[in-house]
Amino acid sequence: MNRFYDTIPLKSDAGSGVGRFLRITHIDKGVYEKNEVKFEFFINAQTYCTSSESEAILQELMDIASNLSKYIQGVINGISVGAAHKEGERTVIIPISFREPIVSSESDNIDIVVNLIDRMYEAMLVSARRK
Repeated sequence: MNRFYDTIPLKSDAGSGVGRFLRITHIDKGVYEKNEVKFEFFINAQTYCTSSESEAILQELMDIASNLSKYIQGVINGISVGAAHKEGERTVIIPISFREPIVSSESDNIDIVVNLIDRMYEAMLVSARRK
């Protein structure tokens, strides 16, 4: 979080450095029409944890994921939030899917995607630790 204001380029999430925020299913009209769109929001120790002990890190990440899951379910209609799960030693993922197709022949509800990303981004920033 502190490095956001630096002018030094940030590392990619392929290695150490800045973690990934969101993974979205490949954008393809057929996938959206079949309602197979999945979002995965990443909660990582580098951004959220104050502890360096593995068990404490996981507990802290799971607590944050629980808060974010409850929040997003309360503010966004039409989504299903799956159970947060561990990925690696320092990351927890919150999976989200949609109850109805985002894009179909009858409607175009892409605004739910924008609202979901915006609200989750805001909630994740509020949850992030600051030095």
